[in-house]
Amino acid sequence: MIEIKAYAKINLFLDIVGKNEDNYHLLEMFNQKINIYDTLRLEKIDKGIIIKCNNDDVPTDENNLIYKAIRSILDINKHGVSVYLKKNIPSMAGLGGGSSDACSALIGVRELYNLDIENDKLIEISKKIGSDVPFFFSESAAKVCGVGDKIEHKEPIKGVYILIVKPYFGLSTKEVYENFKFEDYKNDIYKLDNLIQGIEDGDYELISNNVYNALGINLYKKYEVFNEIRKILLNSGAMAAEISGSGSSMFGVFKYKERAMKAKRKIKGCYMKIVLPLGD
Repeated sequence: MIEIKAYAKINLFLDIVGKNEDNYHLLEMFNQKINIYDTLRLEKIDKGIIIKCNNDDVPTDENNLIYKAIRSILDINKHGVSVYLKKNIPSMAGLGGGSSDACSALIGVRELYNLDIENDKLIEISKKIGSDVPFFFSESAAKVCGVGDKIEHKEPIKGVYILIVKPYFGLSTKEVYENFKFEDYKNDIYKLDNLIQGIEDGDYELISNNVYNALGINLYKKYEVFNEIRKILLNSGAMAAEISGSGSSMFGVFKYKERAMKAKRKIKGCYMKIVLPLGD
């Protein structure tokens, strides 16, 4: 039996810089793992895949990325895996829960069956499962470009508290990206390299001036709740506040825990948790 954690992430930076020949958006991102995690418990069975979960809203069939991950490295007609998924990461939240679960399933099955697959090969396999999956092989933080396939490990953000806020609804990643009109978009203000420099130097002003999500352009217009939450986070002392990924979670970055707690008391009707960045 193998038990493995699957950590969530936030996007401290997400810009859309083009499209490829397959019409997929090309991204520039800074992804940071945080200490909210799902737990996967994997056990050998004769054959096939069985997935059980503590959350009835999570699919347990071939639509779950865990299922796809296991099938990609194991002949399930000869070997099998039973997975119990303890879900703590909110779904449809832009926190990468499903992708992180898939990454942990790959690592867990490799260990469970002692498969001779190097990490580089496992990462290549993960690219076919989902564009966010390769990042989760990172220790804590990374610059992620292209369609999620170009990953450069970076220093994590340190000395901060992060308040995660998820409204009562979730958002479809596919729909959010489909509604983004790249032809009408331009970003000349926020720079990924400036954010990375700020993180490396511990320059909180440079960090706060470059936390950014291009997808917010549409989301702030469509959902007033995002504007309301962002206002509370900033007024409570957050150095930065933004939507994570395609939403619907938001995050506030605070230097002081007391200010994060103050914001948490003011926001109503949402999932909320104060977390730390991994690697701090």
